[in-house]
Amino acid sequence: MTFDIDANGILNVSAMDKATRREQKITITASSGLSEDEIKRMVRDAESHADEDRQRRAQIEARNRAETTIFTAEKSLRDFGEQISAELRGDIENRIEDLRRALERNADAEELRTLTDALGSAIQQMGASMYEQPGAAGNDGYNDPRREGEEDVIEGEFSE
Repeated sequence: MTFDIDANGILNVSAMDKATRREQKITITASSGLSEDEIKRMVRDAESHADEDRQRRAQIEARNRAETTIFTAEKSLRDFGEQISAELRGDIENRIEDLRRALERNADAEELRTLTDALGSAIQQMGASMYEQPGAAGNDGYNDPRREGEEDVIEGEFSE
């Protein structure tokens, strides 16, 4: 079997049966199956719908981001909801519901982004309030005003 590709990308394949000495040949050419007019029409259609496609993409991305933020907020509330104030918990729950309603009524991308950013800010407030609590990770009491006047020095010895 032999393969031969010419400069135009045309593939010529030939095979010979050694027992019967019969030879078969085939030529494979690159072809999209579309005429030049069809290709031009498709390009014009794509260009005319480009703005529409961009808007649709923005809408889909905003919906995906909103759904991800809702999931993150609900998971954070399940995991850490008891560690935050009832006021902050209620604020986050309200923002989740506002965003859900906007998704249900197919709100535009800008409104979804605004509501998603608001929920994201509330989630950040939840994280910040958790780090302010005594005993929280990163808050080992060294910045506790009740420890004023105490030294934060740990002495140790070193020898070689």
